[in-house]
Amino acid sequence: MKIKTAVIGYGFIGKRHAKILNQLPQVQLHAIVDNDPKALQKAQKDYPKTLCLPSIETLLETHPIDAIHVCTPNGWHYYHCFLALERGCHVLCEKPLTLSYKEAIELIQKAQEQKRHFVCMLQNRWTPIAQWLKKIIEEKRLGKLLYVKVDCIWNRDERYYHSAPWRGTLQWDGGVLYTQFSHYVDLLCWLLQDITLITAEGYNLHHNYLGKDWIDTGTFSFSTSETRGHFFFSTCAYQENLESSLTLIGEQGTLKVGGQYMEKCLHVALKDKTLMPPIKQVQQNTYNGVFKGSAALHHEVIERFYKAIIAENWDYQQVYEAARSIALIEQYYQQVRLTIKKT
Repeated sequence: MKIKTAVIGYGFIGKRHAKILNQLPQVQLHAIVDNDPKALQKAQKDYPKTLCLPSIETLLETHPIDAIHVCTPNGWHYYHCFLALERGCHVLCEKPLTLSYKEAIELIQKAQEQKRHFVCMLQNRWTPIAQWLKKIIEEKRLGKLLYVKVDCIWNRDERYYHSAPWRGTLQWDGGVLYTQFSHYVDLLCWLLQDITLITAEGYNLHHNYLGKDWIDTGTFSFSTSETRGHFFFSTCAYQENLESSLTLIGEQGTLKVGGQYMEKCLHVALKDKTLMPPIKQVQQNTYNGVFKGSAALHHEVIERFYKAIIAENWDYQQVYEAARSIALIEQYYQQVRLTIKKT
């Protein structure tokens, strides 16, 4: 018997989810939900045998659903995930999990109460480079890790922010660390585990039309028990993305990975010469034919999500990790906005 599934939100990323689900033999794409009539019309054209509805409430009240993919704007994630979990659905939520750590923990607790599988879409962990880095750090092949630096420099201009009303709003978007760079905050937290925020700075250098509280460029310093580091981000690059890079400096090696979404190995100097980096690269997502972003590896997370449901073999480590990255982002914005108010 196939798993009845629904996609909530039929924007760019919802279309990606629906396409993958429609190809999985163990899944029935039972419904697509969107409150935009044009999006719903497009969904009905793309999947004529699929139920298309304007609200998640109507879906849950009238149709039995096993699993739901939440692909709505960031500020709706908590509400849509909560409704789905409360009705006993398994849930796969697009990143970011929520816009607050408190809400993320509430959702995880609800999933545990309901004994439902709950996962966040963090597909960048499945790039060959990310898997290689995780192995090196877990096995302590760099010796003591002394310093970590992340640089994320992308382009998001008026073309992007005018393409949807929720983009660039604090209520529904949250900010660039939630929307553009949450994958890289997640990778940082996933690789290093317990991170403490030390200092934070943020500026609106080139997006004044989004309001004085919008931050398009910033940096924060952080520490672990033995490591220090900095994270720099900006969406002010001209016309196209520049880089998403990660530098690791350890007692027994120095590594740098980069490219537009950390998909390339740029520098390797390791005491252990057998630890060769992976050669295989993956494609990246392209939005509206213009803006490039994260790795196109959604299928890795989606396929594992359904295998776990079938095997009844789920745990909550991944969403707790996602919640920790939300806590770090939330702490950053709280600290920066206090600074902005003082000045």
